Amino acid sequence: MEEVRLRTLGVVCKPQPENRRPILKHLLDWCNDSGIGAVLDPIAASMVTPAPAEVCPRGDLPERCDLIVVLGGDGTLLS
Repeated sequence: MEEVRLRTLGVVCKPQPENRRPILKHLLDWCNDSGIGAVLDPIAASMVTPAPAEVCPRGDLPERCDLIVVLGGDGTLLS
C-alpha cells in the first residue's frame, strides 16, 4: 500500500459555542508543529487571531485539502 502524506488540512468551524476556539488553536498548533498547511473556512478564520494566511470558501476546501476537519455537529458537516 502506498503511503499518503498529509500536506494540507482544511478546517470548517461552527461559530458557536465559544469553546471551539481552544480546540481550533490546538489543531492549528499541531499542524504548524507537524509541517502541515492549514486552510480555514471564513468562520474558522474569524475565530483565530491573527487571521491565518489561507482562508477559502467552504465549497473550495475539498479541492485544496487532503483532509477536512469539521468542528461542529452534523449540520456543520452538511453545510
